[in-house]
Amino acid sequence: MYDGLTLAAYLDSWRDFLVGARLIDLTVLDAVDREQNRTLEPSLRGGAVIVFSLAKGREERELVFLTPTPHSGLFLWNGPNLRRQKPRSQQHRSEASFLRQQLGGARITQLQQFGRDRLVRLVFEGSNDLGERRESVVRFLLTGRRANLLLENDGNVVFSWRGGVRYGEPFKAPPAGVSTVSEFLTRRGEGEFEPRRKRTLAGELIFQVDGFSGTAVEELFRRAEVDTDVAFDTLSEATLTKLGETGDALLLEAGAVNCYPGLHILTALPLSLSTEPQPTT
Repeated sequence: MYDGLTLAAYLDSWRDFLVGARLIDLTVLDAVDREQNRTLEPSLRGGAVIVFSLAKGREERELVFLTPTPHSGLFLWNGPNLRRQKPRSQQHRSEASFLRQQLGGARITQLQQFGRDRLVRLVFEGSNDLGERRESVVRFLLTGRRANLLLENDGNVVFSWRGGVRYGEPFKAPPAGVSTVSEFLTRRGEGEFEPRRKRTLAGELIFQVDGFSGTAVEELFRRAEVDTDVAFDTLSEATLTKLGETGDALLLEAGAVNCYPGLHILTALPLSLSTEPQPTT
């Protein structure tokens, strides 16, 4: 994914299908299962693919959570292709079985993004073993090397793809950042923000501005013709103003930009790109 802005654009285009769709299957595939794709670049061979097979009316699609570090991503694939792959890992078979047990047959009632961050929340409405109504939440944390998938039942975490999350407690989202580049630069100049350690301005923007990834910051500094290694205190007021105006314009248009084109990332999937349907992203 490019950043939280492009993710927001994708989610808007997927919303009509996802909201109301029912989970009919779920599988987890690892790197070994994808070895048949000999063109897969080495940087994408790690991690796993978690496939949510969804149906709405007569249409079936697959929501794919891709977790090879550092290129995590979320994609909506046309057609039931990945669910036919059989995972070799016993651990992944067990994980998929647990998730199917919790979510099988449930319908998606809400699709939400946390601000402009790369955090996605899917609310499923289904039933428990007693047939009682239950609301489950799947959270996708698309944050590069720390990418994770969480499942909550009745507000408490019951499954985490990665460690470091307390089971039986609610998920705590990170605090929201500043909404625009110009707002951050103004407040930074007023002394409201002070980096905990020596940071470049590029690093501060990534840390403080909602939805602003490293790639977005690189593009900002390229357009403003400013070195990415500079610190805030070394820049003139005119340069900071230019960065603020350019950054705000970039925020408005970034939803249409792809850092990693869909086909580039999706070479990690066990599909022959010459014969299978293309992804929707």
